[in-house]
Amino acid sequence: MPNSADEITYFLDTNAIAEAHRVGIWSALSNAHKIATVMQCIEESCRPDKWGKILVNREPQDLINDFDTVYPNPTGSLPIPVIRKQIALDKGEKFLVIQAFASNFIWMICGPDKATVRALHACNKADRMISLEELIEKSGQKPRVRLEPGFTKSWLSKYRTELMLDNP
Repeated sequence: MPNSADEITYFLDTNAIAEAHRVGIWSALSNAHKIATVMQCIEESCRPDKWGKILVNREPQDLINDFDTVYPNPTGSLPIPVIRKQIALDKGEKFLVIQAFASNFIWMICGPDKATVRALHACNKADRMISLEELIEKSGQKPRVRLEPGFTKSWLSKYRTELMLDNP
């Protein structure tokens, strides 16, 4: 696992972006860390979902400005172990995984998506997932309301342990 916080780029998925806004920690988080995402996650965050709910009520360009880097949606392929195991990733998570693996710097992915954890586990990179709770703690802040369970350290730890026991 990467050890120097100054060197790490944190890729945030749509749900991590939305939850950080919901709990009132977005500004502190985006100022404290080198954060990145892909355009798909910006689009998913700012447009109505299938139920008509907008996750982050901001203009896309305004949200983009908070990131150190927003990558165009990559055209590359998923890592071979992810393809072999036929792990079904949502579009945003798929693009995050492709971009992270194509990157030549230290990275971690933040999001509550089980498929993303499975994809990283398949590539022996499960330690490259970080919970939003841990990322917030690294910023020295506390959310103003409780995080949803999928964004906690305990949820991520439990799920990674399940994967290790089921698929060593």
